[in-house]
Amino acid sequence: MKKLLIFAVASLAIFLAGCTTQLLTKNQSEPTWIKTLIDTKKNSPLENPPSTIRKCTYQNKIVYYVSSPCCDQYNYLYDDNNKVICAPDGGFTGNGNGKCSDFSLDKNNCELIWQDSRSK
Repeated sequence: MKKLLIFAVASLAIFLAGCTTQLLTKNQSEPTWIKTLIDTKKNSPLENPPSTIRKCTYQNKIVYYVSSPCCDQYNYLYDDNNKVICAPDGGFTGNGNGKCSDFSLDKNNCELIWQDSRSK
């Protein structure tokens, strides 16, 4: 029984170490400006709702969707060089700035790469 417990604990430790490595590797693959943006948001007051950054494919390119705090503010879509492409949603109407109204239909492979986990 004792050997089984030691094996289970060791297996869990190896599994968790692998998960941590995977998360670090994932974050290391993002552009420097994304890492800087995350650091800036971590050191800024908590937004409501909490800020998120998603990485998606849009028009066969990697893009980053960055949420803005409430209310009536645009959520921005950036290319991988930190250039604003458009605001697909948000704003007074909720429909963004109209420059990429097809984003919600044309986006693929969206993954959450960061979410502010602080609480009030």
